[in-house]
Amino acid sequence: VPPCPADGWKLRAGTNTDAADAELIVLGTMYEQAWSLLEAIAPQVRGRGKTILDMTNPFLKRPDGYGAGLPKDGPQAGILIHKGKLGDPSTKWVGAYKSVLWTLILPTGPKNPKRPEIEIFGDAEGVEMVSALIRAHGWKPRPRGGLDVAPKYEGGVVSFGKIFGNLKREIMEGEKLSVGW
Repeated sequence: VPPCPADGWKLRAGTNTDAADAELIVLGTMYEQAWSLLEAIAPQVRGRGKTILDMTNPFLKRPDGYGAGLPKDGPQAGILIHKGKLGDPSTKWVGAYKSVLWTLILPTGPKNPKRPEIEIFGDAEGVEMVSALIRAHGWKPRPRGGLDVAPKYEGGVVSFGKIFGNLKREIMEGEKLSVGW
């Protein structure tokens, strides 16, 4: 649905099972919670050519108890771990919205006509679909490559380096990236 007033809509919350029926499934929860939610709907997802937008970031252990990081002997990106666990070659995987400051997506957030670009990576067909969604949200997608680039664009250990790298690209190359303003 393109951006439009929602007056008169009869919206209702859906379940995770309802979400499994969608063409695009969004993992928009804490990284530590994402697999158990996806695992529960995996039978409805596998073999159906779904697209999964993984917005999770595997952070290191935090003072509030969250964050386990990534296993040292496995893939170094949460999206790659989720893809491996699901084990479905028909599913298209996309990473985006991984470094957008949450205040920018609130209706009361900054009204910046030069909204930051959203970095996006993943399977080509899924990137095309999610890029259309990003544009519908009033942002500009910034494609970064396939799933092989995922470790560079997820949060966690790379968060601070990512922010400073984005600042450098903004200053040196004129990109306007999603670093929070």
